Amino acid sequence: MWLQARHLWHYSWVNLVARLGTTTLSIFIFSFCVPVLIFALDIIMHWREERRRGKSVKLVLKGALLSWGTIVPTVVYVVVWCSLIAWSLASTASADHNQLLARIRQLKSEEQTIADDAKKRIADLSEKISKKPTIVYLPRAGQNNGPDKATIDGIAQLADRGTRIQEAFVRTDDTAAMKIDYEKWLVDAVSLLTSQAGTSYAVQFKNAHGSAMMGCPVGHPISGCGYWQEIQAKRTVLMDFITELRQPR
Repeated sequence: MWLQARHLWHYSWVNLVARLGTTTLSIFIFSFCVPVLIFALDIIMHWREERRRGKSVKLVLKGALLSWGTIVPTVVYVVVWCSLIAWSLASTASADHNQLLARIRQLKSEEQTIADDAKKRIADLSEKISKKPTIVYLPRAGQNNGPDKATIDGIAQLADRGTRIQEAFVRTDDTAAMKIDYEKWLVDAVSLLTSQAGTSYAVQFKNAHGSAMMGCPVGHPISGCGYWQEIQAKRTVLMDFITELRQPR
């Protein structure tokens, strides 16, 4: 409260001095020295006369201080400056209020823009997620009598390995370890799919990416969410591969 009042007085005085086109020193000199000078001149002009009448120095000073020549200019100065300061206080407070309202309107506009942009991004992501890639069932080279059990088991082990990496992250919150495990898992998965299922499976696996709509474990480091979502997306593709390979040929 006192800090705000001090700031208001300070800026009001600065604005007043700026509007008057002068300085603080000039204001004090002309506002306070003029009444003092009038007081001094009154004493000088009536000093001998008052002393001849037998008045003491104290009475002479008191008479000069309470004379109309001293009181009137002093009162005029006080009234003028009180009016100017009151006007400057009101003007400064009004200007601050208007600036605050303008800033509030600007922030609301920016907030609305950000909200609209976020809604548009969410809608675009939702549309992309809803368009699930179509899996094309192609015969594997050299496999005409049904699926290769070793290939299906290998893909299932990859999917299970991805699950274990996610579970380890949930237990330990170790993003660095999760990154290392993810990269090794990715290399092994691409290698197995290329050699046992075909290049098309490996390409489809590599192009499966996670998104924010998949969520992230609550209460765990945000830095690991990207890897967690990538594993989730690629695990989904691996499970689709298993379903495809089990189809009768």
